Amino acid sequence: MKCLIKCRACLVAATRCYAEATDAQPDNPQVLNNWGLVLQELSEDMKYGGERDVLLRQAIAKFRQAVRVRPDYDSGCYNLGRSCYTYACTLQGELAGASASRNMTAPSSPMSLTEAEEATRSWQAREAEASSMFTHSAQYICLAFVLQQQKAVYRQSLNVVKQLLPLPFLRAGFLSAPIPGTQGTPDEVWRRDWFVLDHASLRSATSSEGSLSGHLVTPQLRPSPADSSHQALVLPIPQLVHATRVDDPSLPEGAALWICCEGDTQGSFLVADDEDAADAWADAVILLAHIARTRSPHALAAAMAASTVAQQY
Repeated sequence: MKCLIKCRACLVAATRCYAEATDAQPDNPQVLNNWGLVLQELSEDMKYGGERDVLLRQAIAKFRQAVRVRPDYDSGCYNLGRSCYTYACTLQGELAGASASRNMTAPSSPMSLTEAEEATRSWQAREAEASSMFTHSAQYICLAFVLQQQKAVYRQSLNVVKQLLPLPFLRAGFLSAPIPGTQGTPDEVWRRDWFVLDHASLRSATSSEGSLSGHLVTPQLRPSPADSSHQALVLPIPQLVHATRVDDPSLPEGAALWICCEGDTQGSFLVADDEDAADAWADAVILLAHIARTRSPHALAAAMAASTVAQQY
């Protein structure tokens, strides 16, 4: 017990050292990565779920910061994927434990309809968060492998989590965006649509792409006949100049990011449903653009094919 207490004290002291180091070098990815590793290790000793979740969230934030400072930092990207996976497993374990406890223990008093609805919403939110974190994990592990294909641990990890990706895409999900041609005009119209991301572009999905990525693109999600003159939004990854998270109260409710491509001085605003999704979209776009510039526009597709071939032998 004394040894465990001493180890924990050393880890806590390490977090203070890394905090001081980032004050002097705020853009040092190695320091940020190491800080994240310490926070993740601290979380493993937490029995109370709330404290553990906070530490894991802090670890994820440090790894994410390291990757945004240096997009070619494969270790930070891989650790970001691992921490997302750990967090998802933690949420999944908490849900399983709560379900087992609920089935074994009779409630002291019946819940009201309002309490039951609130409990159901909370449960569904935690389930959705766990599912999203598993998908985020697969995204980052895949990108780490694309950045450094010679590391066997990346290849092995990708083969484990690859089924969590919305193949053949790296990401897929809902985003709100202005209908092309209306952004910045008095007649600006926003539409919530299903988007997909691969090595070529971030784009609103066609019906077939929606089906491939696990979502049926219904007519309600596509332009109405009055909008038929508007083209689908397509942001080519090789032409991407800048992508960042933004906090603009004039945008629709949600968590926003801004993406600018060559020849587009205005850029494009996109709004995700929550902060985690917006961060994951921004990270994926930033890393894919870096990979397209420094390696090949087709590096993602080639790496995923290579991992599949290696798994077969």
